Amino acid sequence: MYRRMIFLLLTAVLVLVLVWKGARTPETASPQAPAPNEAIRKSKPTPTRVLRPRDLEVVDATVELSQSSTAGSIDARHSLGVRNNGELAYRNVNLAFAYLSKEGKPLETRTYPISGPVLPGKTLSEREVLMTMLPKGTSKSVTTILYADIEPPGGAK
Repeated sequence: MYRRMIFLLLTAVLVLVLVWKGARTPETASPQAPAPNEAIRKSKPTPTRVLRPRDLEVVDATVELSQSSTAGSIDARHSLGVRNNGELAYRNVNLAFAYLSKEGKPLETRTYPISGPVLPGKTLSEREVLMTMLPKGTSKSVTTILYADIEPPGGAK
């Protein structure tokens, strides 16, 4: 008997819930806020830096070593060119001068920036690059290109 009463009560509660759910009006979605106006600004292009660019090469590199006016050091006068074998113009070329002993042991490395543009198919010459106060025992120099910035289109004339 108690079971029957509990069953009827649960059935009545279930019927009430179903009637209440069916009689309710469906909720309407809140109106969407209008999309905010976006201000799009165009920025100036920034240079792209290329590490050890393959289409730039050091040509006609010569070094003249001389005894420095200060005791125990050496001065180096470099003359070289940077040739662009590619299709892009470059700017801000950074050179590395590695100074070696007679045995080929690295003694010191210095960098030198070239700010002018290196146009496609052209060679940019640097005649007087002077490095002073090099370590004693320096006998030769190896020049490499560390990096260069790609010139934006229309930038180099």
